[in-house]
Amino acid sequence: MSRPIPKTLTRFIWHFLRPHRWKLLWIVIPMVYSAIHLSLEPYLLKLIIDQVNTPAPGLSTGAASVTSLKWLFILVTVLLICAWRVKDYATLKILPALRTAIIDELFNYINHHSYRYYQENFAGNLANKIKEISTGIEDLFETFREVFRQLIVVVMAAAMTVWVDVRVSLILLGWAVAFITVGLAISRKLIIEAEKLADSRSVTFGKIVDSISNNHNVRLFSRHGFERSFLRGFLLKIQAQDIRLRLRFMVLWTVQGALVCGMLGLLLHMLISLRGQNRVSVGDFAFVMWVAVGLIDQVWMLTETLSRLPQHIGVCSQGLALISPDHEIVDAPGALPFSPGSGSIEFKDVGFSYAPGRPLFDELNLRIESGTKVGLVGFSGSGKSSFAHLLVRLFDLQRGRILIDGQDISQVTQQSLREAISFIPQDPSLFHRSLMDNIRYGNPAATDEDVIEAAKLAHAHGFILKTQEGYASMVGERGIKLSGGQRQRISIARAILKNSQILILDEATSALDSVTEALIQESLHSLMMGKTALVIAHRLSTLLEMDRILVFHNGKIIEDGTHAELLELHGHYAQLWDSQVGGFLPDSSSTGKEEFDPTPSLKTDFSNPSETSSKETTIC
Repeated sequence: MSRPIPKTLTRFIWHFLRPHRWKLLWIVIPMVYSAIHLSLEPYLLKLIIDQVNTPAPGLSTGAASVTSLKWLFILVTVLLICAWRVKDYATLKILPALRTAIIDELFNYINHHSYRYYQENFAGNLANKIKEISTGIEDLFETFREVFRQLIVVVMAAAMTVWVDVRVSLILLGWAVAFITVGLAISRKLIIEAEKLADSRSVTFGKIVDSISNNHNVRLFSRHGFERSFLRGFLLKIQAQDIRLRLRFMVLWTVQGALVCGMLGLLLHMLISLRGQNRVSVGDFAFVMWVAVGLIDQVWMLTETLSRLPQHIGVCSQGLALISPDHEIVDAPGALPFSPGSGSIEFKDVGFSYAPGRPLFDELNLRIESGTKVGLVGFSGSGKSSFAHLLVRLFDLQRGRILIDGQDISQVTQQSLREAISFIPQDPSLFHRSLMDNIRYGNPAATDEDVIEAAKLAHAHGFILKTQEGYASMVGERGIKLSGGQRQRISIARAILKNSQILILDEATSALDSVTEALIQESLHSLMMGKTALVIAHRLSTLLEMDRILVFHNGKIIEDGTHAELLELHGHYAQLWDSQVGGFLPDSSSTGKEEFDPTPSLKTDFSNPSETSSKETTIC
């Protein structure tokens, strides 16, 4: 399992910077020197000007003094260049490693979120948040570094000009404080606007990803104009928020410009007055004005840096709020690895619901002996897929226990539990990787020969060889380059390669033609030999050879027996069998004897989408 990540941005940043804390000194020290240099350089120039303008008695002594100051001036400039290179090298050692660590840990953390979490969040949006956080933390690092340096510049400028006149120092310090205070005051409102803008952009790009993912539907229904119009509403909202944010920046810059003009005017007036009283030298005059102009640039850049800070904070905080919630499904303290056995399954007083007050299973008790082939039948929402998902702990129970080989699945590690179960979903999703890699995912240690043998058993070898690059062919996003039947055969080959003692098939042959299905059924029966197999089926004829069939209705198992035994009962299963159309179950009962409400409104239904998403899966 992934360890928790800090939920506040400050702790999150320190969590990743802490391993580099000593390297930070090699950034801090050069930053301090560069800030001092901004006042030190003009001060040395002041001394040179004063020395040249009023040479000391004795020409040789004055020349030697100027020469020493000249070389000192050059030395501090060389030291500045060296300091920047030291800073660059330290940054090189910190930032790439920092970004790598952030992406790695966030990716690992997000991968351990629950099945429900992924039902409620777009995959593209989650990936984008990881990118935004890693980039944003780097931007914040650079921002805080600059803020630190520029604040030292302000302090040094005020301290150095005290030697000229304390009033000059107070003017510079007071102006800098006022300038920064105004910037921070306006920045508080900028934070709110920046967060709203970041949120709107995130939602909008999620809509773009959703539309692109469904491009096939857009084409089939000819809804290009509709999609553009739908997106435009979100874009106009972003545009309005962006304008409001920029207007606040304009207000900030206008006020700051007025403060700059006021400070320069006041400073010039004072220096001219002091020079007229012969209380400052020409070098003092040049020194103060050089420091003032440099200070204006630095403080202006400081406020610009601070104005960007809310946006960086907003983006990072928003992404962190989405990714950092505690994992819903976690290993118990001291959880041990699951020890695979013969594959017996037992539900003991199981109570489960997707939403409070809407129980799906209530005191469900069931035992499946090892090596038994069990069919699961029922209408949509009856609990078949939920039953299978609870076995692999995609959801946690509210009451009761599930035992596999006598081991409570809530007390073993999730990884070891799922390693012991092969799951073939109805709509398999493949990685945008090669066919070889997708099949080998069932057993990363498998050889190429093992992969090819599994593909042959799944009757995938033939079509794979017909692809342009054979087993090296890339399958596209989610396997889009393959047909549904081809994806299903790759998924079956993957399960064959995994070769677990417990096998769950969620309508594993639904996307296959009749000929291929007949061939694969033979392979699946071979695969199920000696294993505990749970088979969820549309086509009841595929369950004829099951050792046992469980009939689900409203979260209860209302019938249990073999195909022949259930037909003799003339009950619910017999009704389903008689009402098959072309070998499949209808959407609901058509006999008029019993009304079914298989799928509650999607607005309030928190059940598995594989049981509610389309007519094709209404009875999976």
